[in-house]
Amino acid sequence: MKNIYIVLFIFSFGAIYAQDTTSFRMIGVSSNSDMDYFANDSTSLGSISTTNNGSFHMIAQDLQDGKVYVLADSVSEGGYRDLYVCNPLTGDLTMVKDLDTSHYNTGDLASDGSFYFTVGNGNSANAGKIFKYNPADGSETFVGQSAVSNSRALEINGSTGKLHIYEGFDNNLYIYDLNTLTESQTTYTSLDDEIHGAYYSDADDLFFLSAYGGELYVGNDATDTSFAFYHDTDDGVSGNNIMDLSVINLLSNPAEDGFCPGDSLMIKGYFDGVTYAWYKNGVEMTSDGSESYYASTPGIYKALVEITMDQQVIYMWSESIEVVQYSMPNVNITQADNDNLICPNETIVLNGANGGTLQWFKDGAAIAGANQNSYSAMGPGAYNQKKTNMSGCSAMASSDYVITVDPNCNTGISEEFQTYIDLFPNPVQGTLEIRSNETDLAFTIYNGLGKKVYVGKLSEHSSVDLHFLDEGIYYISAGNTMKRFIKL
Repeated sequence: MKNIYIVLFIFSFGAIYAQDTTSFRMIGVSSNSDMDYFANDSTSLGSISTTNNGSFHMIAQDLQDGKVYVLADSVSEGGYRDLYVCNPLTGDLTMVKDLDTSHYNTGDLASDGSFYFTVGNGNSANAGKIFKYNPADGSETFVGQSAVSNSRALEINGSTGKLHIYEGFDNNLYIYDLNTLTESQTTYTSLDDEIHGAYYSDADDLFFLSAYGGELYVGNDATDTSFAFYHDTDDGVSGNNIMDLSVINLLSNPAEDGFCPGDSLMIKGYFDGVTYAWYKNGVEMTSDGSESYYASTPGIYKALVEITMDQQVIYMWSESIEVVQYSMPNVNITQADNDNLICPNETIVLNGANGGTLQWFKDGAAIAGANQNSYSAMGPGAYNQKKTNMSGCSAMASSDYVITVDPNCNTGISEEFQTYIDLFPNPVQGTLEIRSNETDLAFTIYNGLGKKVYVGKLSEHSSVDLHFLDEGIYYISAGNTMKRFIKL
């Protein structure tokens, strides 16, 4: 699957979406407990009020399950901050962890699903300490000591795994190595604002920084003391004080990047409470609002999400997902001598496909342990092979390879094959009488091309109405026996 990020321009689509449509999916959390959406790198799209009444200090998304986490002031515990899951499109919050350590100032989510937090000077005894929170067991453990006693922003560099800790007014960046537990310092030369939020984009190796007053900066190398800003606006992107940043993916990652012919791939939105319109290659496929769509043809898919904020409706493009169609495996069963007649104690070697996962079948049932490219048939029956390729697509040969009893076999031995069933009359016009020495014995009728035309069960004496069959040669397979009959 390919996620395509579109970053630095507004996407207009038709008259209805002209001014209220964006492809820039960056969200800032504010000291006003709002979710602030950016239309591009310099203007505010709008805000969504949340169900929390305290300041936010971190926002990050887990792309494994799409959950968006925020660190926010506790509504009931003074000085403490708790971890919440947030629907960024509606503002709904649910607390997931009552954090033990007082006054976590900021944090970020690591690729392994754990969180790293730093303590600010609101807790002077622990100021500058780095803690790790493991959601799997609920533990909060001390990691190390940073020189930043009152960190404003913490962001994990996805390419290095190191913590980037921002001091704020002093323009200092501290890079903490989790492997060596050592820290290095660099200073920006052209930054005068108090940095409060940061986001690292793996796709293009960029750092987005937000200042407390709302200014948004983008740099190409956060470890470079020159830090080449290519956007610096003094008028701000929002009236709120932005505390942290994150780009939000709106679509879940499908388990696969494609589908087998005749099948489809479900694409699903992460968030409920909003409506989705689905597009393929820029053409609208459905506008029923459903948060999922089944892609049955290859192409580039995305969703236009309708969001209500500030008592107005805006439209936001999701990221794009490239969906492909896998190829089906080719299965062809051959026999070196084109032999399809068998006598007792003989074998006929059948050759099928190579590679992938293989399974041989007889009379529609899987043969235990028959998982090679060839199979030695030891009796009459209709044989086939199924191949599943690396993409998970499965196919069988277009027709069974039908092996019948050789009428020229030794008579005494031939009777061994004929002990299961007897047929009469043969040739038959209407009803075929079948006698067997077994009960509840499954049987299958094949035409001369090996295609299955009828399935049933035998008792000691059964009859089958064959008026529905065309004239020709047919085979009935039961147990270890296959017999031929003619339909008139």
